[in-house]
Amino acid sequence: PVATGSFEKKSLAWNTRYGSFANTAFPETEKVDDVGFISYLMDLFFYNMNMDPDRVYVTGTSLGGAMTYALSCYIPERLAAIAPVIMQVSTKIINEFQKAKPLPAMIITGTADPLVSAAGNDGTEREMLSIVSTETNIAYWKSRNDISSNPVVTVLDDKVTEIFKGVPAPSHIIKYSWKSLNGDDLTWLK
Repeated sequence: PVATGSFEKKSLAWNTRYGSFANTAFPETEKVDDVGFISYLMDLFFYNMNMDPDRVYVTGTSLGGAMTYALSCYIPERLAAIAPVIMQVSTKIINEFQKAKPLPAMIITGTADPLVSAAGNDGTEREMLSIVSTETNIAYWKSRNDISSNPVVTVLDDKVTEIFKGVPAPSHIIKYSWKSLNGDDLTWLK
């Protein structure tokens, strides 16, 4: 589905329920229950398209990634796994959903993104959404999925892979880091 807003103005945003620039820059999102809408779409697919309710995977890029994180907190019992792209988890999720249901996550992010900083940000108007750093995001998902092991680091042809071993599948985190052709650090969490 597409977020609420104006195609003409290129101003679309999700109401993630945990507050963001979308609620001030796009006040129309306050009137929309996007979590409920997506949950309703799932019901339609279950009943009309024979969708397997145990195999629902959610992904989204940028603010779609923020929505993916929101769904992992508000309707985790309906999801098998998530894969947010170019987004860290919000500070509100870190504060309010420490005991959320464990859920496999593949998180794809990088250090060269000018809007979604790997260092996190405080949600000023330019930065839009208050998000945590990549490292804090990893710590949150380790905690949420009850992963206490330290990573095993393996160097692979300019790539570094960290695998948290001793954790029953599918609750594990794999972190891939490498340099892009222009020298930027890239990270892919799986």
